Amino acid sequence: MNAAAAFARACIRKKRQDERVLNVFLRRAGERLRRRSARGDIVHVVLGNQASDADSVVSAIALAFVRDRSSSSRDVFVPLVAASRNDFENIHPLEPFLLHPYVSMDRLIYLEEVISHLERLHATKNLRIILTDHNKLAPHLHAKFADAVVEIYDHHADQNCYLVQVPSKRRRIAFDAEAGSGWGSCCTLIASLPESKRVLAREGTDTGLARLLLDVILVDTIGLSEKAGKTKPADVTAVKSLRSLVSESDGLVLSHRFHELSNAKFDPTFWAKRSVDQCLRYDFKKYDVCGLRYGASSIPVSISEFLEKSASPEDLERSLLGWIDRNKLKYLAVLTMVMKSDGNAVRELAIVAPVSSKNVGESLVAHLTRKTDLDLRKIELRNRGTFFIRAFSQGNTRRSRKRITPLIDAWISERQDREGSSS
Repeated sequence: MNAAAAFARACIRKKRQDERVLNVFLRRAGERLRRRSARGDIVHVVLGNQASDADSVVSAIALAFVRDRSSSSRDVFVPLVAASRNDFENIHPLEPFLLHPYVSMDRLIYLEEVISHLERLHATKNLRIILTDHNKLAPHLHAKFADAVVEIYDHHADQNCYLVQVPSKRRRIAFDAEAGSGWGSCCTLIASLPESKRVLAREGTDTGLARLLLDVILVDTIGLSEKAGKTKPADVTAVKSLRSLVSESDGLVLSHRFHELSNAKFDPTFWAKRSVDQCLRYDFKKYDVCGLRYGASSIPVSISEFLEKSASPEDLERSLLGWIDRNKLKYLAVLTMVMKSDGNAVRELAIVAPVSSKNVGESLVAHLTRKTDLDLRKIELRNRGTFFIRAFSQGNTRRSRKRITPLIDAWISERQDREGSSS
């Protein structure tokens, strides 16, 4: 009897979960994408960046939902997850925790599973792509779908792509180039849109959307920490507004909620079971600058813990160089962040390259150590094989990947200019 009752309760919980507003929206969005692509009708897809972190996934869902609720036409808005289903479900500890209970993992729509529909829409000029949490498609998507990008909502350095087809009013990039920093979260930008405010106020607390946006902003700003240097006035304003929309029954205390989210993201038992390859895939992005492709992986374990995951120097070399080769990279930047018990972040940086790119690696390391404000201090590594690797602790913990990759991009551009002028 007890087993039967427990099963019945589980079925009721599952039904309630499936009937949640965002789950219904995602199910219908997937169905409409398939129907529209078959008929050749226009479809708007909302796509976060290739790393598919919480900011990308939630900002895409939120913007698509807001547009769907705001549109008086037959427009279709479909939020997509750029990562594979396997990666998202198995090497993303924070996102499933954060999305529960408002979004079921099996309701998410993955880019790789609907790519044929996008190709069909693109062939008939009926694909419209809206970017959130990045302003340039990943290289393989840029080569295929660049002319379909029609809107951008981002908080990273502007890579000045799609300038012709994206009007200024639909190109919202909350990044201060002079200061070298943007708003703490793309979700802040989405939550600050007038149409978002109207939909959030109208929908009330039932959707859970305000809670999801609030959670992501807390994660991205490290709990609105001033020391981390990621929080902007817009983030604080957004949190205050969203907090007023979260159900009081949640009993939400911001500091407690941030610690819950942080513990999920940095759970040591979870990361202890992940391989070198899985750590690299967790939050990986490719960059093409002046014809040079490099990659940057952000991982939530220290450099020493990461390197010790391999049984031998040979295994480590195979893993790292295999990753570089499969992704056709010149070199790889590994950026780590772990949280100390006092709430402060510890950041480290490693540059990895095959022997054939050693000179490039040495030149980049020299630039980052001598001509930037990263305040890098060398970490001594022993018995790490024959490939190129240099690791550093990062004194300036305010510079995350979002603020380090522009330094690398600028170095590549300057190097290209010097080599061009000398030839």
